[in-house]
Amino acid sequence: GEEVFGTYFFSRGGLWFIETPVFVCLGWFVWAYAAVWVAGKVFPGMNLAGRAVVGALIPVLMDLWFDPVFTSPEHMNWVWAKGDCLLIFGIPHVNFLGWFFLIFLFAIFWEQLPKWERRWGRLKATLAFFATLVAAELAILAFFFPWCFALRQVLLLAGAQQGLKLPAGW
Repeated sequence: GEEVFGTYFFSRGGLWFIETPVFVCLGWFVWAYAAVWVAGKVFPGMNLAGRAVVGALIPVLMDLWFDPVFTSPEHMNWVWAKGDCLLIFGIPHVNFLGWFFLIFLFAIFWEQLPKWERRWGRLKATLAFFATLVAAELAILAFFFPWCFALRQVLLLAGAQQGLKLPAGW
């Protein structure tokens, strides 16, 4: 009966990394890498932040389409726990924000990797890259606790219990 925010469980998957099937982690890495690469090729004259935004938007927009399908009663590949204050097509909004911020930072750090490699060598640069991504993910997660609390208060003041919720039985 306790409300939780943004948590889920997967109903399918074999090899697990923490609470997520490895194929999901690898899939997101492929999406992120491909999107950042495409953004760099399509917009070579754009500054790094702009390319990172485009590179992050591509997979997040795909996820905006995929998640409602894969969590529908017909598929049930994973199930989101109820309790998030703002749902977008039945998916907690922090899912999309979190992926956007992580892929945005991935794009920024990916561009730094050749400089790090020249400065520290391949092994140290690779370790620094992945350590930086893990630290960024932890920072994003830490940000979401006060974010969700503040957003919930704003929604309650506006008289909304939950935003953009799909009807039961979707």
